[in-house]
Amino acid sequence: MKKLVAILLFTLASPLFAAKETSILIALEEPMPGDIKSGITNLRGWAVTPWSESPIVKIQLFHNGVYRFDIPYGAPRSDVCNSHRVPNCASSGFSMSYNYNNLAPGSHTLTVRAVDLYGNYNDASSRFSVTRFHDAYIRDSDSIDFAVSKVSLPSAQSGNIHDKRIYLENVFVSGRCYDLILNWYTPIQGWRSENVVEIHKDYCE
Repeated sequence: MKKLVAILLFTLASPLFAAKETSILIALEEPMPGDIKSGITNLRGWAVTPWSESPIVKIQLFHNGVYRFDIPYGAPRSDVCNSHRVPNCASSGFSMSYNYNNLAPGSHTLTVRAVDLYGNYNDASSRFSVTRFHDAYIRDSDSIDFAVSKVSLPSAQSGNIHDKRIYLENVFVSGRCYDLILNWYTPIQGWRSENVVEIHKDYCE
């Protein structure tokens, strides 16, 4: 009898019997749909399952439908328990630093997949945009030059500043010339590049 039970459990746990399971809840909190990403920032969210006997064992990341790697899972998220009273809700977070500059400028889709002990899974996706400099990683701060840059703030007809953007024109970065729009982004409590446009180098001179 024990041998039969063991065989049954092994069979049920086989990936051949794995399926999409909507009772597994997963949320991708960053990037959000429609977001504009640049530089190194977070990739984060949470996932829970209502079944204590089949906990989540991994979070997988897919870029434009192609598997990339697993994301560390099990970070403290006591806030999730406020709306989801399920096993392990207090340690349901996943998070990592992610260099969005490794992606080409334009639209992308990231999908995160929560997989439980038996291979069942559920997904959450976000379509967003990337704006970036030519170099994916700028190692030398001396390569950034504002000597001939212009700074402006958007204003309404009344003359009042009407949003939280800063416009920078003629910025040299690694020998190339750019116009930038910086936008205040509350989740990181700082400014981020909302738009990066490379222009002809002569315009910076």
